Amino acid sequence: MKLTACDIYICEINLVQPYVLSFDTVTYIESIVIRVFLDDKSVGFAEVVPLPGYSEETSASIVRDLKNVLPDLIGNDIQDIHKQILIKLKNSPFVRSLLFTAIEVATKKITF
Repeated sequence: MKLTACDIYICEINLVQPYVLSFDTVTYIESIVIRVFLDDKSVGFAEVVPLPGYSEETSASIVRDLKNVLPDLIGNDIQDIHKQILIKLKNSPFVRSLLFTAIEVATKKITF
């Protein structure tokens, strides 16, 4: 199976109640959602919420890394994509997880 396309969505969600961390209080989250399309017409979704203190990744860095790597992934077999993701996104664990999860949802099996 090949990856044929990927959409990126940024959703800002206000929290009903503030999320209090030891170093900050979060009143809203930015959720990054992707939708991947495979050549067999399968579709998969995944979501990640970068929160301060959990990773150095931010919403902006996640979107940037996705936009940088997607041109190299589109059109490739998902098994080859797995290797590319591990190499090209070595310092972006949230982005790796986002892509791996969306592809797993699309294939309905854990492939990585």
